Amino acid sequence: MAGDVAQCIARGSTFRFRDLSALIYQWDLKRAISKNNQYNSLKPKEFELNVNYRSHKGILQLASSVIHLLRVLFPDSIDELSPEISEVGGPKPLIIEGCEAKTLFVNRNEKENVYIELGAGQVIIVRDETAKQHLMGLNSDIGLVLTVFEAKGMEFNDVLLYNFFADSPALLKWRVILSDLEDYSKGVRTFSPENHYILSSELKHLYVAITRARERLWIFDEDIKLSEPIRTYW
Repeated sequence: MAGDVAQCIARGSTFRFRDLSALIYQWDLKRAISKNNQYNSLKPKEFELNVNYRSHKGILQLASSVIHLLRVLFPDSIDELSPEISEVGGPKPLIIEGCEAKTLFVNRNEKENVYIELGAGQVIIVRDETAKQHLMGLNSDIGLVLTVFEAKGMEFNDVLLYNFFADSPALLKWRVILSDLEDYSKGVRTFSPENHYILSSELKHLYVAITRARERLWIFDEDIKLSEPIRTYW
């Protein structure tokens, strides 16, 4: 069995390899008891597939920072695995700010070169269906638009992540991630799993969105205040 535990984003579903190992142990224990302890169980071999042949180092480094936050804030939500690596370099993900969605997707301005035109192998990923319908309302010919859940399991050359933080139900709770940075931790509300549990799901959604990209990743958020914590963290 193989899988990426950080990509469990379906509501109500969780998965960890340590849970699977414990389940197999219980099965073997019951089989041993039923055979009067004559059954010798074999421990399955485990190994990590940590070389990523799809995305380059720039994207994987960003994805690793999200995994780090999951491990720090919610250590029981994922397994402790080695970071993914790539032997291929590439452009660092780009954060776009200082403009509105209408400027980016509707009003073509060749002089300023801010209009993004999507083609084959490119996708815009949004937080949910409401955000998808809003974006399609701005420009029905914008190209392929998918929610994070719809994009799970797929891959594209170029990915534009649109308004992930502006549409996030976590809102200002994202600020707690700054507690992981010594220079910015002062004045940040203390993290507690009870008050910030929603970030476990949000970080996994962010990880899924980031890792859909093979070559280029653009992150665009209209709400500078809500996206400020993650921009500072990165």
